[in-house]
Amino acid sequence: MHPVPLVATTRGYPPDGELAGGYAVENIHYGSIAVVDVAGRLLWSAGDPDFMTFTRSALKPFQALPFVLDDGPARFGLSRAELALLCASHSGEEKHLVGVTSILDKIGLDESHLACGCAAPLYYDAVGLPVPAERRWRTAHHNCSGKHSGFLAWCRLHGAPTEGYVDPAHPLQARSAPRSPTACR
Repeated sequence: MHPVPLVATTRGYPPDGELAGGYAVENIHYGSIAVVDVAGRLLWSAGDPDFMTFTRSALKPFQALPFVLDDGPARFGLSRAELALLCASHSGEEKHLVGVTSILDKIGLDESHLACGCAAPLYYDAVGLPVPAERRWRTAHHNCSGKHSGFLAWCRLHGAPTEGYVDPAHPLQARSAPRSPTACR
């Protein structure tokens, strides 16, 4: 449960989307949207177009772009589901673990190469279940393990070192960082 009333966190922001399960709406997402042209001129908005926020996981598709543009998914035989894992956060369900493990297998690495750390999966909180105390978590459970698998795949594709791939001075970061701000131009 959220200690802050939902109304306090959404006041003034229109609903941006709904998630339905069967016949019921399970989630309503509120927020602000701004569509701008290359020069930064506002073309359309909903909510507060000047609201500042962190992009966080919304950047994952842009971070995967260098690997995709360099034909990495085809070179390693990644499926569409595996490509989706490179571009999104996941909830640590079995299908996500299988996908991350498959990507790592295809590039000749294993979970010990992932620099995202280990975290309990988001799945339990998302479905309202208690986290099993006896369960041991793997690095693949981390919601960013798909993105990190993609980073490692880029390294393997280009012969770059897999060690230190999250360091800003690593060739991967030099290749992917500049692309994010200019991807829409």
